[in-house]
Amino acid sequence: MRKYEKWMLAIDLSVDNRAFFQKVAKLADQFTPSEIHLVYVRQELNIPKAVLKDMSNLHLPELKDSEKKMMALAEDCFHADHKVAVHVLKGNILTELLKFTQKEGMDLVLLGRPQMSSVSIRTIKLVRKAPCSVLLVPYHLTAGEVNSILIPVDFSKYSDMALSLVNEFEQGPIVPKTHVLHVYRDATKYLDQVFETKDEIDEVLSNRSAIDEQLTKFAEHELEEYMSKNNRPSIQTHLASVARAQQLSEPIDHIINEVKPDLVVLGSKGKDTSAAALLGEVSESMVPSLGKHMTLILKQKGENKGLLKSLLDLRSVL
Repeated sequence: MRKYEKWMLAIDLSVDNRAFFQKVAKLADQFTPSEIHLVYVRQELNIPKAVLKDMSNLHLPELKDSEKKMMALAEDCFHADHKVAVHVLKGNILTELLKFTQKEGMDLVLLGRPQMSSVSIRTIKLVRKAPCSVLLVPYHLTAGEVNSILIPVDFSKYSDMALSLVNEFEQGPIVPKTHVLHVYRDATKYLDQVFETKDEIDEVLSNRSAIDEQLTKFAEHELEEYMSKNNRPSIQTHLASVARAQQLSEPIDHIINEVKPDLVVLGSKGKDTSAAALLGEVSESMVPSLGKHMTLILKQKGENKGLLKSLLDLRSVL
């Protein structure tokens, strides 16, 4: 992934990071980033500033110990070809990570995921506010390389970005198998009425069947036309419908469990919903309990720059 030259790993020293580092090191072998930055933020203690005035070095021993632990892990998991830098900061974790990402011009933020069955609030906030793409890496990932990819598409510009990313993979040492999934709403989106007689029910069911048939044909045509425009005949395509009462994530979860991709690529925004919203759904989309995949949330670099500056300026005032 040549467009992702500068990586930032957000580190949580309260958990064992060895598996996370080892998986990232394998990814670095495949995609050869020019820089890898390991960033740990020490949450400041809630002690009055007046008390801390004469104790400026209060956190110094702990910060040095954290840096020593990170350097030892980096030396153990990465090799000489990886250009790794260690940074230990203090302050609000989310704020400092966003500030570092912005200031240092990161191309990709990598977050470890200790559990596949849930997504933390902080992760969702980072996905929403980060000014660059975000990669979620499970701690218990089966493989460290990307051999298969799943890309849900809704024909938005973020779908275009996801498909263009396939070019990057095809120029690397491993060419992964790519699956594209398009999810469309079935006839229940358009039928909404109260039934009074059996004849009315039969009529609506008949209408629903006819509408569903046309919707399926239209979705098939849209997907075929979209893929032909992107000149991707080798990609395997999948089509799924979702009823009005269903979460958009349900058919995505199903296809993930079916094809078992190493990587799921999502646009940060789309026609129906955002990646952050999908990650926050009840099913914790993109992360079914049986899944072992990484999730890449694509962003146009700097797309949140104005919002992020406003948020950070506001925090500095507060």
